[in-house]
Amino acid sequence: MLYIHALKNGTHTDIDWMMAKDENVDFYEVEVSTDGNTFAVMEETNSERVNSPRQYELVDMNPVYGENYYRLKVNQLDGTYFYSSIRKVNFDIDFDNVILYPNPTHENIYIDMRDFVEKTGLVEVFNGLGQKITERNYLSFPSAPVV
Repeated sequence: MLYIHALKNGTHTDIDWMMAKDENVDFYEVEVSTDGNTFAVMEETNSERVNSPRQYELVDMNPVYGENYYRLKVNQLDGTYFYSSIRKVNFDIDFDNVILYPNPTHENIYIDMRDFVEKTGLVEVFNGLGQKITERNYLSFPSAPVV
């Protein structure tokens, strides 16, 4: 294996790797983890089985917020396998994409969290003095602004 890359690209991860040759490779398994220890197969890709450099690529369209670890399991034709090194990609929550209005307010506020639709989370609202005004736990953020 010449290299493996995992790069953040907007809201997804671009993964690519290059083999010097892969004529003895049966297939590849791209694995993902949130802790760097327990990995699950994200996708399988068949080998081209060529005797020259070959690049492969795929996209993780659903990385989690926080740390995402990626590695490649190379499965050989003889039943043996080996792992690539691990690559880490971090997806921080971008609070610039959370819209709160009206501000200031004396009554209801609306929070537009469109980047978090169908994700779970806790929303806490604090006043200018740092006092918690309300909190609400969501099992799935709606597509409409929350009140």
